Amino acid sequence: MMRANMMRTRICGTLLFLAGCTVGQAAKLSPAEQTAAINAVREYALSYAKRLPNDMCTLATSHTTRPANAINDPSIERTVTEEQLSFVDGKPTGDPQAGMVQRQVEGLLDVIFEPATATEIRWNRAATLNGHQVDVLAFHIPQTGGYFLTGHRGVVRVPFEGLVFADAQTHAVLRIQMKCTMIPESSIIRNFDLTLDYNAAQLAGREVILPSHFVTNYVDVAADRQVLDDGRYSAWRQSDGNKP
Repeated sequence: MMRANMMRTRICGTLLFLAGCTVGQAAKLSPAEQTAAINAVREYALSYAKRLPNDMCTLATSHTTRPANAINDPSIERTVTEEQLSFVDGKPTGDPQAGMVQRQVEGLLDVIFEPATATEIRWNRAATLNGHQVDVLAFHIPQTGGYFLTGHRGVVRVPFEGLVFADAQTHAVLRIQMKCTMIPESSIIRNFDLTLDYNAAQLAGREVILPSHFVTNYVDVAADRQVLDDGRYSAWRQSDGNKP
């Protein structure tokens, strides 16, 4: 239940650190250029789903748990699942409750840049990411637009913050890193963070930027386990009933 509703997890922050270690420094922008970059990335994000045909993909997820304070332990458990996902207007279809985890992963772009969310966005730095010159934006989302953490004690909505890495030329978002903050003591979920990567893929005869990989980490205090979910998207293809 918690795994299905939680959204993949944390093995000690190491993978989140590694996810950012390919990022190098680049020239700093002027204040006016920084504002222009933020506005361009916001425009890209808010029109992202409208540019996509309805589509499908395969998601393979490795789910690993281990004792919270033991790295090398024989009680490490690992399972791998594979599922088919369908998207309409950029959003996953299916049971809203069963799909809460995945809806939050793929819905991050909308949540961060949607004006109603009241996200605080500021310039962080210019950098390089896997060979791309990128604009790095820092964001903070209040509890009213926050992230849902679900366990057997129920659902809590918490603020979250992080970084968006966007191509400096096309403004396409290539990576989102986030972590939840102010998680209440009553929650069985602690230290929740997520890295979501996007990459170029062929879809409907053209190249588009689509989710490619996510890593989610958290601690389940009720089970005294650290949890890591590592998901990889593949086989993107156009689905029936597509937009013109």
